[in-house]
Amino acid sequence: MTTKFYLLAFLMTLLMHTNGKAQIKPIRPFNSIKALVVGVSDYRDNRIPQLQYADRDAEAFAEFLTHESPWKVKEENLVLLTNEQATYGNFISEFTRLSGQCERNDRFILYFSGHGDVEVTSDKRMGYLLFHDAPPTTYASGGACMINTLDAFFQQLIQEQNVQVILISDACRSGTLAGSSYGGPQATTAALAELFSNTVKLLSCEAHQTSLEDKKWGGGRGVFSYYLVKGLRGQADADENRFVDLFELERYVQDEVLMASNQQQLPIRRGGTGNMKISRVRPEPESREPSPALAQDTSYLPDLARFEQALANDHLLYPEEGSAYQVYQKIRQMPGTEAVQRLMTVSLSSALQDDAQAAINAYITTPMEVVAERWENEEVYSVYPDYLAKAAELVGESSFFFREIKAREHYFRGVNLRLEAEANGLPKPKLEEALVLQQKALALTPVAPHIYNELGLLFRRLDRPAEELNAFQRANALSPTWGLALTNLAYTYKRQKQFGAAEELYKQAIAQDSSLALAYYNLGVLYESTERRAEAIQMYTAAMERDESYAAPVFSLANLYADEENRHEEALRLLRRYQQLEPEAFKGYDMMAYLYLYSDQLEAALPSAVRMYELDGGSNYSNDYLAYIYFELGRYEEALPFLEQRLQHAPEKAAHYLELAACQAQLGQNANGLATLEALLARLEVYLEELEGLDQLAPLRSAAGYRALLDQYFPDRD
Repeated sequence: MTTKFYLLAFLMTLLMHTNGKAQIKPIRPFNSIKALVVGVSDYRDNRIPQLQYADRDAEAFAEFLTHESPWKVKEENLVLLTNEQATYGNFISEFTRLSGQCERNDRFILYFSGHGDVEVTSDKRMGYLLFHDAPPTTYASGGACMINTLDAFFQQLIQEQNVQVILISDACRSGTLAGSSYGGPQATTAALAELFSNTVKLLSCEAHQTSLEDKKWGGGRGVFSYYLVKGLRGQADADENRFVDLFELERYVQDEVLMASNQQQLPIRRGGTGNMKISRVRPEPESREPSPALAQDTSYLPDLARFEQALANDHLLYPEEGSAYQVYQKIRQMPGTEAVQRLMTVSLSSALQDDAQAAINAYITTPMEVVAERWENEEVYSVYPDYLAKAAELVGESSFFFREIKAREHYFRGVNLRLEAEANGLPKPKLEEALVLQQKALALTPVAPHIYNELGLLFRRLDRPAEELNAFQRANALSPTWGLALTNLAYTYKRQKQFGAAEELYKQAIAQDSSLALAYYNLGVLYESTERRAEAIQMYTAAMERDESYAAPVFSLANLYADEENRHEEALRLLRRYQQLEPEAFKGYDMMAYLYLYSDQLEAALPSAVRMYELDGGSNYSNDYLAYIYFELGRYEEALPFLEQRLQHAPEKAAHYLELAACQAQLGQNANGLATLEALLARLEVYLEELEGLDQLAPLRSAAGYRALLDQYFPDRD
């Protein structure tokens, strides 16, 4: 787990506050302030451009709210999330806690500084704010918050609680993102401006502009944030009435940013009335409001320390004894610990979401590694559904994020069932059960390319081609830059003999993600199936170069080289590599044994033949290999049981009798050898030359019984 929790230290700090006589509060046009401040400069995936000062902008804004403004925000009512702490799970948990504590006429501030993007051009409302753990594409799969979701949440807060919502966004930073080719970051700003009716919005720039950051502003800040905080401190108080209203702040920030950016950036304000008081300028004499006293009974602190340690060890649910959830449940039973419980709920619900989100991100960004891990261990995601079920329980059904978390729970339950089915022969009832779970997930979050991708895989295994195609088309439409979705759609077209469409999509997948070995490999398979041998070799080679652990292109290339006699050495070299990657794969040893036998290298072929026999449990196929090799090498004692089994399963071939009889003769078993020859002559038509020409039968020719057999079955011989 990357997120660090400092809950115990924070609670100890709060315990130090003592109750004092409350001072008279300055007059203010709201009850209290709740603020969630987010700044992300450092993104977990390095394919998302790193920013310089977004985190510093957030820290400066939080510092103003907690220490510089006369309308100070209490410590427990402000959350600052920067960089690695600004995960989507943390955001969901903290947003749910703070908004859930809002009372009528409160002011709720959401400040976001980081990247915004739009992945799909058909609906500009599908903008996203990208958190620390956002993937570089396929934002709807998590790690990023859809602007529509925030809008719906805020509307409920405004309508039901009469909360005054202020949204401050600096999300149009520079850098190449998934939607950059069609102005994704700018479209996000446009969506922010268009949505959020009844919400005060302060946006860093107009939709067609980019938000600037540089060292020249405050030693390293975004120009919008720098002048925003200066204005709130009092620089915007044009009428010097010791309040900064919305109109004054808008004019000040616009003027200063326009000048500082050389007319390149114009902040905008949407919503609110011009005379709405945003900040108070000159503080009254210091009158620190006391934090509410926590329970004076601190007997829960040892348990709280155990909770912190369990989180640090990623011991969340299982094993139950000593898990973070068990300790959390224990403290919930202690009276007077309500404030502690709220903070524990945030920490635990965040942690329960983090690993599952990381797994989805990995599937999007490094699919080859994830698919290989799934093949090796179908239980790789076994705990995630339970984690997410508990996380949903902790945030509560009233949270707008509840449906999103439950959708991920159903998604992982369905994936687990599919993997189990694939490991056990694809039983149809198991696949259909997985299908129902994915459909439930989709009903909760209809914009979900990863769910459509999973539906496509299930329809493929259930042999429902029309639905398979539709599902992969929807995944691609929702995330057109996701290479794996493109590859899966291309494979579906190939299965349906639409080779031209498949080829084009494979090329698009490669253009979007040049590291995706699966796309190169599948394109190679397409070329090979359409007899474009040279291009197939090129694609298999490219796939191997991009993922040295990917075995499939290694074997496919070896198979092509095996057809060319002058490239057998290259084929053998590739097969040795394939056997290292897939030591349990029968076909690698089969092809190697064949190539060595083709060139009469019997000793070299033997180890592969032995391994074939071990892997397939002594099938007749691998038995025949060993029967032939041991006999030709003159290792008759080892050959005997394999020759006997070969004759039993294929008694219609004369050579099987002859070689068994010869082996028996070489081992001095003349009686058995004569019996084998008699069985041959009684059942099959054999030429005398076949008996007389096999050198290994020489020991039988001096036996009396041999001459008798010849007299009986070849009476007319010379």
